[in-house]
Amino acid sequence: MIDKFTLRSFILLPFTTFTSGGVIFTPTNNDVFAYPGPWKKGDSKYGGRYIYFDRVSEGSTIRIYNIVGELIDEIPVTECHPKWDIQSKNLASGIYIYCITGGGGGKKIGKIGIIK
Repeated sequence: MIDKFTLRSFILLPFTTFTSGGVIFTPTNNDVFAYPGPWKKGDSKYGGRYIYFDRVSEGSTIRIYNIVGELIDEIPVTECHPKWDIQSKNLASGIYIYCITGGGGGKKIGKIGIIK
């Protein structure tokens, strides 16, 4: 399906909350994923300015860590498709870890690749 407002395509999955306006939030964080992967600096095909998170429950918190385990950023989830403004960060190329907790429950840990 294609979201008429953002022109992004998405797949309908079970346990997703919907309204006539589209996807709102999912009830848990069990199916969260981040995209694009990897994010490439200066390449609009691979992210542009942001890394996006999908299927995040309302009220969750996204924490981004470097590979050593140091907290890089914390994003409170206040919108349906939370995004991380990666272009404003001075980060090295590599793998970063995200951990999403709170909200409707469940915990999701995943990886983000960054190429500069």
